[in-house]
Amino acid sequence: VPLESTEDFFACALLLEEKLMLRAGIKRVRWLVTSDSRAVLEQAHVRGGERVVELRGEIIHIDRSPSLPETGLIRTYADHTLLTMADILIGSRSGFSELA
Repeated sequence: VPLESTEDFFACALLLEEKLMLRAGIKRVRWLVTSDSRAVLEQAHVRGGERVVELRGEIIHIDRSPSLPETGLIRTYADHTLLTMADILIGSRSGFSELA
């Protein structure tokens, strides 16, 4: 998702968070944000504050990165695994999001 398009994602996240909290009586919501764009991740922290969870490790593309550092592989697999367990998933048109 281009940085200029993230506004819609965050607006959607806030709306769904409000509905989830009202309907399910949940008191705290966390946002797992995963992106290959450092700028998008930084914007998520600005918009989501303490709600945002971002795993540590290098950001890599398993199919496109020239090298596959262990921390990048672990982060990629952990991000994907956690996305599959989310109650709600707001994703872009990407194989990573769609597979989750």
